[in-house]
This record gives sequence, C-alpha cells and structure tokens, in this order.
Amino acid sequence: MNGHAPVELASRRDYIGLRHLADFKASEWLREHKEVQGLVPAALRDTLHERRLAAFFSDLESVLEQTWRVLRPSGHALLVIADNSVGGHRIRSHQALVDLARSKGFVEIHRKPRLIASVRRRFPIGTFGFDGPMTHEHVVVLRKPKGRTGSTRPRVTE
Repeated sequence: MNGHAPVELASRRDYIGLRHLADFKASEWLREHKEVQGLVPAALRDTLHERRLAAFFSDLESVLEQTWRVLRPSGHALLVIADNSVGGHRIRSHQALVDLARSKGFVEIHRKPRLIASVRRRFPIGTFGFDGPMTHEHVVVLRKPKGRTGSTRPRVTE
C-alpha cells in the first residue's frame, strides 16, 4: 500500500509506538519497567524520544499480553523485531521484547539476529525508520509454559 492505506483499513495512529502521547505517562511506565528503562540511552532520557520509546515498549507489552492470552500452554510465538537508531543511538528493541516477554511468563526459546538488505522496505514509517534506515532485526521465538493459563505474570514461589 506504500503508506497510503484506506482509512477503514489502517491508521498510522494505531501502529505500535505511533499513538498519540498526550495521555501516556512515559516516566511512570519506565519506572515500573526497570529492565526496559535501562535500555534507553542516557542521552535520550527526559526527551520526546524517551516518551516515544516508552510508548513503543508499552505497546509491545500489550502485544505480548494478547499473545499470552491466545496461546495455548506450550504454544510458541515467533516475532521479528528490528533495532533502530534514535537520536544517533542504537535502541536494543529486541532486548526490550525479550525482557518484557519474560516478565509476562514467556520462555525465550531462540533468538537470532539477521541483516536487513538495504533494498528492503522498513514498515511502517517508510524507508528511513525513526532516524535512518533499519539495518538489522532479530527473530525471537517464545514459548508459553504448560500450566500457566490463568495469569499474565509469573508465579512467585517462596
């Protein structure tokens, strides 16, 4: 569709990480997700970039919650996520994905980086991502363990 999808089919504001930030409390969300907060480069903290990254990671968490909801125990999810450069800093989105998945109870089965050919399209923003073209992505395979159907959080045993 080359970025020109009909309104009834898709809306940029519904893309993960591109929603309106007015109602989103990025600092609060990051404080509650220390493992992800540590992936935001210091130079980007307290900036609009940090708010956008936090919104993206929050949306990614929502995707993982829905993935958890629909997978059967022992079911697998395969996700492909590209790292990107924001404000001149490499953002390890794949690590945020894995950290958030673990916090939901998923087990990481496999992770493999791969290069993105320079002629490939970078969806959904266009050919230049947030701050230049994406150069690599990660294939991540997660598994929902058996016996973990009732909760989106891992059980704590004492």
